[in-house]
Amino acid sequence: MKVICIDDRERPGDYPGSPNVLEGGIYTTTCTCKGYGRDGSVVMSYKLEEFDQKFCWDCDRFIPLSDISETDMKRNYSGKRKLNPVSILQLSKLFTDPRKLQ
Repeated sequence: MKVICIDDRERPGDYPGSPNVLEGGIYTTTCTCKGYGRDGSVVMSYKLEEFDQKFCWDCDRFIPLSDISETDMKRNYSGKRKLNPVSILQLSKLFTDPRKLQ
């Protein structure tokens, strides 16, 4: 998955000697993992293809990028699970009448 760096500031829990990512830089993640800061905290992190795999960076430093335009995406409903058609009127009644949500 491609990600863009939105925070390249040094943090107190950063691993000493880890390479710097650059804000605005686009990177490829190889996996997510548990990252451990100097302060002992555990955070979800990414390993990046562009750097040695012994290093990882906090996920909140990045925003995922997508090659797919979500507005053009088509779903494949040909699986075994069948969807029941529901009219917009039925949905609007469900979400406007709080008694139906109980």
